[in-house]
Amino acid sequence: MKAVPLTAYPRTALGRNQVKHRRSQGRVPAVMYGHKVEARSLEVGERELGGVLHHSASEVALIDLTVDGDAEPHLALIKAVQHHPLSRAVIHVDFQAVDANEPVVVVVPVETVGEAPGVKSGGVLERIRHDLEVRALPRSLPEVLEIDVSGLQVGDSITVADLKLPEGIEVLDDAEVTVILVAAPKTESETTEAPTEGGESAEPEVIARKKDEAEGED
Repeated sequence: MKAVPLTAYPRTALGRNQVKHRRSQGRVPAVMYGHKVEARSLEVGERELGGVLHHSASEVALIDLTVDGDAEPHLALIKAVQHHPLSRAVIHVDFQAVDANEPVVVVVPVETVGEAPGVKSGGVLERIRHDLEVRALPRSLPEVLEIDVSGLQVGDSITVADLKLPEGIEVLDDAEVTVILVAAPKTESETTEAPTEGGESAEPEVIARKKDEAEGED
């Protein structure tokens, strides 16, 4: 994963009204913590941060973070991004300082490449896991895990143990976890709900029973 340059500034606006005012001026509040650094309140430009996130495959990005006033930049991961629930604007970001020579653990999205023969013959490609937890040196982290599905027939699957990983990358999820599956197409009888004796679908009854069970556990 290539480190992207970003500049941050020490944040002195800590009260709600002060932070709101700084957001209105295009500043996003942030915090940095981690390897050999004390936790610090920072702020970054909304436009600059948006550019970094826009060009990243996920919100986990490696940053060369230059903090105004510091002698050297910090190698850091964007660890968490908070969005406004309605506008989806970024309202806070966490940076985790890391050591280039020490492995870190992040969640990386999964993408498929190629075309499965099983899909051509009517099967359905199902991505069971959309992301996986990986461990690697910061600069060796992949932006995505690409999985080649060009050899999959109907009924075939790819588990964590089947993954062909670049050198230095370890997936921490259980080896038997299914990541990709080519499922057989459903027949017409399978897609039709089986009626009960009263002529109604059994599904509402199942849902109601699960609801009752959940209420009983409270």
